[in-house]
Amino acid sequence: MKAILTFLTLFISHFIFGQIHFKADIPSQPNAKVQIQRWDVLNQTKEIEVSFSLNSEGKADNQLNLSPFLYLIKIGGNTKLQVALDRGDSLVIHERGGKVTVYGSNGTSKMQAYESYRENDFEQHVKPLRKRAAEAFRNENDSLAVALTVKEQNAYDSHKKKLIQFALNELDSSIAIYYAALRWKGDEELKNIKKLRDKLAGRYPRNPSLEALDERIKNFERVAIGQKTPFIELPDQYGKIHTLNKLKGKYTLIEFWASWCGPCRRFNPELVEVYKNYKNKGLNIVSVSLNTRKNLWISAIEQDSLDWAQLSDLKGYKSKTAKDYNISSIPANFLIDENGMIIDKNRFGPDLKKRLEVLLN
Repeated sequence: MKAILTFLTLFISHFIFGQIHFKADIPSQPNAKVQIQRWDVLNQTKEIEVSFSLNSEGKADNQLNLSPFLYLIKIGGNTKLQVALDRGDSLVIHERGGKVTVYGSNGTSKMQAYESYRENDFEQHVKPLRKRAAEAFRNENDSLAVALTVKEQNAYDSHKKKLIQFALNELDSSIAIYYAALRWKGDEELKNIKKLRDKLAGRYPRNPSLEALDERIKNFERVAIGQKTPFIELPDQYGKIHTLNKLKGKYTLIEFWASWCGPCRRFNPELVEVYKNYKNKGLNIVSVSLNTRKNLWISAIEQDSLDWAQLSDLKGYKSKTAKDYNISSIPANFLIDENGMIIDKNRFGPDLKKRLEVLLN
C-alpha cells in the first residue's frame, strides 16, 4: 500500500508540476547563483520557485518540478531570461560569443515569436506616428499633435487586434497565451480572447493562469458600453477623498492618464478646451492618474492647466481602480451618463468633440 501511495504521489506531482530538464553551459559565470521566479504577468507578481548554483565551470544539469507557467530566470547579476514552460518542455541554456540563449522549450519559442511580431509591428505602424506627434507637440503645433496622436491611438488599437489574431493563429494551446493576455483588448475582440482562454483551458484545465484570465474577461465585460461604471474612491492631489458619485455631472468623462504618457499629455490641451466649452452645459471630467510619484503628477497638472478633479492613489497599474476598469494602456477614457452608465469609451480629439456636441448641444 505504501509503495502504491508513493507511486501515486510521484505520478500526480509529475502530472501537475512536470519534470523539467534544466541544463546550463555558461562559462563566463562559474558558481553563479540561479534563481527561477514564477512570473504572473497579469497580477504583476514574482515568486521564487527554485534556487541553486552553477558549478565551477558554469554548468548545471538538474531535474526541476515546475508547473506550466511563465518564469523569469536570473543567473548571476547580469543574465535575465523570460521563459514560458509548457508540459514536456526542457530548458537548455547556452552561452556562445557572450550571448545567452534558451533552447528546448516550445512555449518559450512561441512566446519569443509573439514578442518579435509585436515589436516589429509596433515599430512599423505605431512608433513613427508617436514620434511625429511628439515632434509636433514640442513645436507647439497643438492641432497637428492631436491629429497625429489620434492616428497613433487608432494604429495602436489595430496593433492590439493583430496581436490577438497572431495568438489565435500561432500560439496553439501554449502557456504563451498567458503572456499574450497582457495586451488584450475587449469590446469587439471579446469573443476572440474567450477563444484563447478556452484553448489554454483545454490543455491545462487546472492552471492558475485561468483564474487571472477569467478575471480579466469579467472586467472587460464589466466595463463594456451599457454597463454601470465600477465604484471609484480616490484621493486628490491634496489628500481629500472623492467618490465618483459626488463628482458626476449630466455627462462625465473618466480619463486615465499619467505625466509620463506622451499621448495623454498631447491630448490635454484638447481636454482643457472641451471642459471650458461644456462644463456649464453639464459635462464634468474626472482624471485618474497612474503616476507613482506625486511630485511628477502635480507638476503635470499645473503645467497642463487641468482644473477639474484629479485623483490618484499613486499605485500605477497596480491601482485597484485601474484594475476595476481593466486599464492595460493609457490614455483610456469612459463617457458616462448621470446614472453612471457607460455610453461610450476611448474617444479622443475631434472624435470626442463631435460626440459631446451631439450630446450637449
